[in-house]
Amino acid sequence: MNNKMRVALISTVILASACPTARAEKKSQVDFSSASTIGDVLSDLKGKPVVLRLSNGSSIEGLLSKKADGDSPHTQLIQIEQISGKEMFSAMILKSSIIGVEYRR
Repeated sequence: MNNKMRVALISTVILASACPTARAEKKSQVDFSSASTIGDVLSDLKGKPVVLRLSNGSSIEGLLSKKADGDSPHTQLIQIEQISGKEMFSAMILKSSIIGVEYRR
């Protein structure tokens, strides 16, 4: 194999591995049953991009980063990072204000 062919082959391999469509995306697995709660779903989706539907009618889209469960309902917080349209911001949401979760399968 000459050098030109070797360079072309290596370049193709590098480009294919860098292209996001060429790699298989890890699917989000959510265990769901009749006893599932929003907290269970959020635990399964930690580290994944989600859209949270809130009780006030708004929604927030970003990366689900942390879930803190405390004794009081007011200490049960969800942290969202890389908020869509505000990538440099994070948000803390009360778990009790979440009425729905959208995620990519």
